[in-house]
Amino acid sequence: MRNQIKFTFQIGYATRHRGFEGAIIAAASRLCGGCTSETKTGWWMSDGASHADTFKGSLEQEHCFDLELTCEMAKAEDVYGAMCQHIARLALAYKVDTNWVHVSEVAMTGRHFSIDAINAERVAA
Repeated sequence: MRNQIKFTFQIGYATRHRGFEGAIIAAASRLCGGCTSETKTGWWMSDGASHADTFKGSLEQEHCFDLELTCEMAKAEDVYGAMCQHIARLALAYKVDTNWVHVSEVAMTGRHFSIDAINAERVAA
């Protein structure tokens, strides 16, 4: 068991860009050994950045790329900072028109197990 942080980066933009998404996946994997991703439809109000109690702008739809990764708590700030820099640099390099990235952070206990190891024990028994 390891005490970890799980980050989810939600990045919205007009249409899917596989090169941009692949580059972000590669950056996250180099930092943390791997990650998961999925694509969704994102919805937001055009005046959403105003932090109002309620919003009156128009409802906007966009492609949303979610990237989830986990790391040890001791690495969390470095990983977060590096991912922010990678995403910003890659958006510029791939000319992806995006601005606000929503990031969720959850403290968790991480576990892994090896199917190969379990099955090897069965065969040896």
